[in-house]
Amino acid sequence: MKRHEAPMDAEAKRQGGAAKRCVVCENSGRKALDKKRAPGYAECSDCGHVYVPHIPTTADPLKLRDRTGTHHTSPAKLAWDFSDLKLSKVYGPRLRAIERYVQPGVLLDIGCSNGSFMRAAEKCDWRARGLEISRELAACARRAGLSVTEGTVENTPLAPGGYAAVTMWQVLEHLVDPVSTVTRVAAALRPGGVLAISTPNAAGIGSRVLGVEWPAVNPEGHLNLFTPAGLRRFLTRLGLGIRAIETLDIQLATVSSLRRWLAGKGSARTPNITATIAARGGSAAMQTFLRLRAIINLPLRLSGLGEDIYCYAQKRP
Repeated sequence: MKRHEAPMDAEAKRQGGAAKRCVVCENSGRKALDKKRAPGYAECSDCGHVYVPHIPTTADPLKLRDRTGTHHTSPAKLAWDFSDLKLSKVYGPRLRAIERYVQPGVLLDIGCSNGSFMRAAEKCDWRARGLEISRELAACARRAGLSVTEGTVENTPLAPGGYAAVTMWQVLEHLVDPVSTVTRVAAALRPGGVLAISTPNAAGIGSRVLGVEWPAVNPEGHLNLFTPAGLRRFLTRLGLGIRAIETLDIQLATVSSLRRWLAGKGSARTPNITATIAARGGSAAMQTFLRLRAIINLPLRLSGLGEDIYCYAQKRP
């Protein structure tokens, strides 16, 4: 992404929001990203973290709850998410990664969506609880018989030391104040408990190739775009010990955006393509897709170019 030095105080006044410090290193200095290529983002002049520097003072995450994409509750998405195949090939590895460091106990899934990861955790001897900002998704998870609270970390009481594990899959990038949220989450973990996070990788292949056309570039919803190094520094600064961090996957939405970009059509937000493959192609198509995914993930792990960061951090005893 093209960058240029620019004062941003005038932009702060125009947007009516307070300037933010970098959540990774707490530095207040920043470089504006070229607005023609990445409007709304800045880069920390110290560590290079990319973030939205000015959040309007009227920002309220609860106002966004009913704008969540309904594709999470579509029949195709629910069928795929709650399938035994997804449990085995997608959710299973995440749970096993957590269990390397802590035995199953009470697990809190923040941003639990339709509850499918919670259901997978319960099948693997965890006692799952969910927290979800979307009224529609919380209701969907409850219909599946799951224990879900509608709200945010900030407005929901969390028992200190009450959880063996907390998961935040594709949540961190959305948070207005990730420092406050993760600090509260760390307090809710028991000593030795694990925080598992996934978030888009700003140093991944999609970002490098597509720039602003990368689907994760969304200043209205993705307020922080982490790299593996930045996420490690962020969590370490908050007192958590990093046990494992890796990058995985090339998102099908990125492949679709690349095709449109090469055709000169610009980017487009796409629904969940994986669920569509599962619905239309059946089990055989998904088995083939997941085998291909496993092969592609080998070099992505080694190179750090995977589009999603998966990080497992532990609260010190």
